[in-house]
Amino acid sequence: MNKPSPQSQPSGDDDPKGLMTPELATINDMLSYLHSQHGFGMGPEDPLTLLYTMNRVFLADYKRMLDRHHTALTTIIGEALNGLTDEALDKSLQDHVRLADRIGKEFKAQYKRAKLLNWISIIAACVCLPVLIYLIVK
Repeated sequence: MNKPSPQSQPSGDDDPKGLMTPELATINDMLSYLHSQHGFGMGPEDPLTLLYTMNRVFLADYKRMLDRHHTALTTIIGEALNGLTDEALDKSLQDHVRLADRIGKEFKAQYKRAKLLNWISIIAACVCLPVLIYLIVK
């Protein structure tokens, strides 16, 4: 049996307890790794090598699907960001400033009305209080 290649060996720093398996690029790497871990070898006709090959095919297919999704998302996000030019952002910022100014003016107008109503209430109380005192004393 071949010795596992250095890139297929798990590094002690990444996996201190030996729980993760190394990346095994070929069937020979897998067979060598199993031999080094368990002390006995397997042949290429063993059903486990079939499962290993099927797993590699599924993983490769999954990676291709992830790459397609990555490309699609990158395209969609890129197209969305292309519309965000400096002019568009500047116009949006100016619109928000105008809106904030309008809201500020409305707030000041409401504040003036509330202040006027407060003064009217004080004047009404000043007028009604003597009348109330007169009616109670009489």
